[in-house]
Amino acid sequence: MFRFRAYFIAFRKCLDRNKVFFETISATLLGVMALCLILQSNRISKYQAQLAKSQIELSQQLADRDMTTHLPEFHLSMKHVVEEPIGHCIEDRILIYNEGAPLYDLDPRFIVFIKVETGMLGEQRTAFVPIHGYYFNLFRTGKATGLVATIAGDRNRVGLYELDQAFSAYAKAKGDIGFISIERFIRIRYQDKFGSSNEAFFSIDAFRHKKLADEDGIRWFEQHRSGWLSDGTAFEYREVSPEALYGAWEKLIKKGNIPTSSKSLVH
Repeated sequence: MFRFRAYFIAFRKCLDRNKVFFETISATLLGVMALCLILQSNRISKYQAQLAKSQIELSQQLADRDMTTHLPEFHLSMKHVVEEPIGHCIEDRILIYNEGAPLYDLDPRFIVFIKVETGMLGEQRTAFVPIHGYYFNLFRTGKATGLVATIAGDRNRVGLYELDQAFSAYAKAKGDIGFISIERFIRIRYQDKFGSSNEAFFSIDAFRHKKLADEDGIRWFEQHRSGWLSDGTAFEYREVSPEALYGAWEKLIKKGNIPTSSKSLVH
């Protein structure tokens, strides 16, 4: 018992002699522990912020994908009407299909140009002459998907070959080479299932359709409109002549048309 008491008294004296040392060590250890805790808290906060950002980005991607999958998707094709038993194509029609989500308040519009290519061999230049009457019928099916509209004329291919041959002969008489062809553009306005109004532009020929950038589509429609309102380079399809086409080509080449970002109207 006496020996234990002696040890205890000696231990107390040791603590008293080293009191400052132990207090310093304790304070230092507590400071280090606090610093570690702060650093760990910062790491957790950064991880939580990154996790929240990733969740927001994922939610936005899912929302965008859901919006895309719930929008109409257009496919355009050209149908040729053949006269039997001769087998000649007498008319072409444009069929508009919606292969995506349902659409509402469909409002298609179309414009047509005669593409005139003429000039000396190796120096031909191209202009686009607005015409009216190549198509003049628009039939809506009333459906929200599938075949939604048909654009048609009346025997609009009849006489086109003859006009091309007559223009080539007229250009040849002037020492030039000349060709013509038909260029078609479609604007489709509609509402999607979310009630938003949308607009899309397309060009189409006998083999394929192409979606246009909005600015290109708008400029094609403006060019067609300006031909009727200002510069007198537009014609009724059934009334146009080789002389008129050549004269319009000369005007447009001199004037220069408004170029689009993908292709010029005159080049």
